[in-house]
Amino acid sequence: MMLRRGVLVGSAALITLTLTAPSRVATAQTAPPPNFVFVLSDDQSVNTLAGMANVTALSQAGAKFDNAIISNPLCCPSRAAILTGLYSHNNGVYTNGDGEDPNGGYPAFSTHGDQDRTFPLALQQAGYTTGLFGKYLNHYDGSTQPGWTEFHAFVGSNARYYDYDWTIDGATPVHHGSDATDYSTDVAGSEANAWLGSLDSSQPFFLYFAPYGPHRPRTPAPQDVGATTTTSFSTPAYNEADVTDKPAYIQARPLFRVGETTKLQNMWNQQYATLLSVDRWIGAFRDTLATAGTLDSTYFIFLSDNSITWGDHRWTGKEVPYERSIRVPMVIAGPTVQHRLVGQVVSNVDLAPTILDLAGVTPITTDGLSLSGVLAGGKLRRSGILLEHMGNPTTKDTVPSYCGFRTNRYMFTRYADDGAGVQEEELYNLRKDPFELTNIAATLPAQAQLLRDAAYAAGCDPTIVPPPTG
Repeated sequence: MMLRRGVLVGSAALITLTLTAPSRVATAQTAPPPNFVFVLSDDQSVNTLAGMANVTALSQAGAKFDNAIISNPLCCPSRAAILTGLYSHNNGVYTNGDGEDPNGGYPAFSTHGDQDRTFPLALQQAGYTTGLFGKYLNHYDGSTQPGWTEFHAFVGSNARYYDYDWTIDGATPVHHGSDATDYSTDVAGSEANAWLGSLDSSQPFFLYFAPYGPHRPRTPAPQDVGATTTTSFSTPAYNEADVTDKPAYIQARPLFRVGETTKLQNMWNQQYATLLSVDRWIGAFRDTLATAGTLDSTYFIFLSDNSITWGDHRWTGKEVPYERSIRVPMVIAGPTVQHRLVGQVVSNVDLAPTILDLAGVTPITTDGLSLSGVLAGGKLRRSGILLEHMGNPTTKDTVPSYCGFRTNRYMFTRYADDGAGVQEEELYNLRKDPFELTNIAATLPAQAQLLRDAAYAAGCDPTIVPPPTG
């Protein structure tokens, strides 16, 4: 099944995506349904939990996922995948919707009808009180959204730390300026914490806390300005000297100039400082729930919507299929979670089925798998995660459209036509080459074909990234 420009196409075996009224699965012996606190950071890299004491404590009590992969490593597509459990080709959101691009942002999400088939809506229909505080989707227009008992969100093209518009339950947006009290992580956090404190402890709840941090410009809260970390952003792939085995868009990038390392380290420190406020609110939520007596029945889920490359392969942003872009920090702790490091590949599309499964709520159709068994100590049966990206011709986006497949061992990517009639491919053995320095697509054609076939079987749209002919 594929989706092109917001329309599902495919065989007669189309999956029905209409959300039916779910019900909680319960018996006389089942415990009361659990609560959920879902924290979604913005553009946070892996190995950046050094200053996040509360997230670290969650990881020490619960499960830390070492191979959490974002299928489409860009803000809005990732958030749409989280809310629906569907890949971009099924939820209609390929991009952020910047410029005149019709394939992304909240407009694509709403046009495709995805606001009517999210897992928060399924939870609400099953009796949960639900609340969103922070960033919803790029270009959100401030309208009322189904599935949310309480909805406090940024309005407009982008969220910000200061100077932003903020709506509560679809009311006329209120503008926040540049005072210390306007710092958006604290505005969202304080309103979320007050909401938690007002809840009836007899009714289950779901909190979705989505601060802007640590998205660029990585502005720390006033009390965190100047905080630094002893960790470094740099990896062996930083400013890669030989990129002759990389696709043309990477080869076209020059080596970084002298001084770029210092600049990126300063930005890395700013990311660290900006995350301190995010972490403080997680601690505040825990304290509030402890006072209410609901902490022990609450799952905490921490995830980033995508990562940043920090100069690996001469690239400093996201959207690319490399590890520093698609791999994110992810932690889940709660009543049934065993403390463990999970090495199996998981994805943002797994969150919807996992939360509904743990809640005992009738599932919605998703592309993901429930991780409830993994959280209890079991294994997950899956071959890999689909990677997909659509280039935005209306912006300066220089990442060509691609699709690929990420397994526990390999990362494979096939790009669309580069304009010269060439479709390039990349293949890396992550066990032998974790920093993706040597492209082995040409030397292991059978493995490349196996993963290429897996990508198309998982839903890669051949009209966007054509498969080989012949």
